[in-house]
Amino acid sequence: MIRNISDEEFHAINTLKNNKEIIISRADKGNAIIIMDRKNYMEKIQQILQLKQELKQLKLVLKTNGYPDHIIRRGIREGTIITNKMIKKQQQQLLDRYSSNQVQLATCYSPPNENLPLNLFNDILRRNSNTILLGDLNAKHESWSNTTGNQKGGLLFEWLNENYFQVINKFVPTSTRSNAVIDLILAPMNIYFWFFFCISTY
Repeated sequence: MIRNISDEEFHAINTLKNNKEIIISRADKGNAIIIMDRKNYMEKIQQILQLKQELKQLKLVLKTNGYPDHIIRRGIREGTIITNKMIKKQQQQLLDRYSSNQVQLATCYSPPNENLPLNLFNDILRRNSNTILLGDLNAKHESWSNTTGNQKGGLLFEWLNENYFQVINKFVPTSTRSNAVIDLILAPMNIYFWFFFCISTY
């Protein structure tokens, strides 16, 4: 058989093909070959599959709590959320936690004329600092909504800074009557930087 490569190159190619610790694949674009560590590749595949399953669970939780499909689509992109058994307490619906090392999702509703349940938020964070808070808080502030702020928004803004939290869905309107962002997704900085990207889908 006539080859257009040298013996050394032919030997190197065969050595790579017989190496069970790597995976050789064509790149999606361009005429290139990608060589990946098999163990790392399998771990990444498992993470992707787990991420997809957890996103399905998150969407189910949001729909169970009355969030319409267009709010879910506009407010969230893929993220790692561990969803557990729902319980109800004083109009706040919380998720039981397994351990403080896992991510917990807590949802609540704060009526316009009532104070924000900041003491409840603090109590939840004392039990598990890896908590994502989500709900209709009726809190408006210029840092996340293109509308005039209100007192609840000012108090929440201070609480976010004190507890190193961020609003995930900034400037993504969630009200059907205005451009206000009153349904908020709040995450600690470590989770915000690792997993979340906010998108607007119309």
